[in-house]
Amino acid sequence: MLQKLKSEALNESIEDFLLERGAISIGFATKETLAKSPPSADITYLMKSGQSTITFVLPMKKEYIRPFLAKEDRSAHERDDIESNTRARKLSLELAEMIKGEGYNAIGTATNFKYRTEVENWRYFLPPDTSHRYLAVASGAGSFGWFGNVGVKDYGSALVFGTTITDAHQNYKRNKQPDTCSGSIGETEYAKTYHNETRCCHQSPIGFVPQPAKTKAT
Repeated sequence: MLQKLKSEALNESIEDFLLERGAISIGFATKETLAKSPPSADITYLMKSGQSTITFVLPMKKEYIRPFLAKEDRSAHERDDIESNTRARKLSLELAEMIKGEGYNAIGTATNFKYRTEVENWRYFLPPDTSHRYLAVASGAGSFGWFGNVGVKDYGSALVFGTTITDAHQNYKRNKQPDTCSGSIGETEYAKTYHNETRCCHQSPIGFVPQPAKTKAT
């Protein structure tokens, strides 16, 4: 029988595993800390015995985005999008195997295009089987910005998220990310740049870009 790592040692092994493979931010959440979250953050939907999640963040290549938007080069960004999502999916599976090797059960998850088909009108609402964005924010791997985008300080929101679910009872470890909407990041240069920054709204003379409502997600 395998000797299981204690939760603190397991957390450290997981962080090292993901950082070595390109993750820029990692967060841990437990079934208890997610108890009041929206249904798509219910980790027992995919794994009945699930006790905790590990959500990690991989950066996309931002240098491809402007040429894509300018219609100068569409293929580079489209290829990076596919490759980044494939990489996140593969990494979540690899992490699951690593955790199994420590004596626990674990599953990887799809990054996108997996829905809760039993929900009424699911094709209209497209409820995900697991919301990586909610898990990223709940675990501190990222923070909500305007219009529901989730970002990481110094990287922005050109990101791909991956999640592994496990039955390991891990210590809850929230890596606090600055919240660009609430002002909780304090008087830093980052705060001065992004907090209450509404240039895109002010520059829209007909109000095409509205002032977003501020909401809190749990």
